[in-house]
Amino acid sequence: IDLPNNANGYTATYQTCCRVDDIENITNFNGSSTGSTFTCTIPPNTYMDSSPEFSTSIDVICAGKPFQLFYEATDADKDSLVYSFGAAYDGGNFRDDKNANPSPPPYNSVNYINGFNESGPLGAGAKIDTKTGIISGSAPASGKYVLEVSVLSYRKGVLLNEHREDFI
Repeated sequence: IDLPNNANGYTATYQTCCRVDDIENITNFNGSSTGSTFTCTIPPNTYMDSSPEFSTSIDVICAGKPFQLFYEATDADKDSLVYSFGAAYDGGNFRDDKNANPSPPPYNSVNYINGFNESGPLGAGAKIDTKTGIISGSAPASGKYVLEVSVLSYRKGVLLNEHREDFI
């Protein structure tokens, strides 16, 4: 799709009602109201920019054991990438997955629980390497966890965009 240049850029958003039940690190027990909001920002056309492409594998992570999750991305423009954990977004009308226009930004974070937070979605024993995107450390207890990885793209020291991926 070709979009006309816009001095403010664009935000594309998809919201859905549901996350799987019984997630360990956010409020999402049976009957809770935690949905999902996924966004993509398209910056103003100051720079021609390709989004980084993630090459994530599905890995088994065993509770209480050391692990590595290779979550790196490549950038066709050779921009510098900086990785971090971030806040997953809540949203959508819980228990109603009908397609509807999403609300505009800003978006609320999910409610982290049990000592987890946006910078430690797997607890204090797991970290993300800011240069490689590799998530490693000691795995938390067995269960389902929401993670959000943010990747900042820089060209010649100028921030171009933030790319976010939220997954369980």
